[in-house]
Amino acid sequence: MKIYIHKQKAHKGINYLLKALLITVLTFCFQPGYSQDTAKERMVYKLKPSVDIPLVASCAAWCGYAAHYTYNKVASTPEQILALTPASINPLDRWAIRPYNHTMDRFSYYQFYASFPLPVVFFSMR
Repeated sequence: MKIYIHKQKAHKGINYLLKALLITVLTFCFQPGYSQDTAKERMVYKLKPSVDIPLVASCAAWCGYAAHYTYNKVASTPEQILALTPASINPLDRWAIRPYNHTMDRFSYYQFYASFPLPVVFFSMR
């Protein structure tokens, strides 16, 4: 098992630029939109129970059926995992076999943590 130790880098300019870019983007995302203020109040969604209830029920049934097969799969053995090569992995999943990068891992959590208050912010703008 490898232990990764975070080393302080002399160049913090890249981290500063990424944080500044993130703050700038988030600032502009929370600006109110004025294009819909002149529209008349009208019903946005028209629900039809004769269509919506069977559709939702069939989608829920399919999710339950698929979850049964997902959670009852046989676990992979360590030998099977160690025998994998990049060519034998689906091209869409090859990103997961890259070496661990502590900086990228830490940066990925910014978006995750930013997503938690967004529903509250959006509902407070109503």
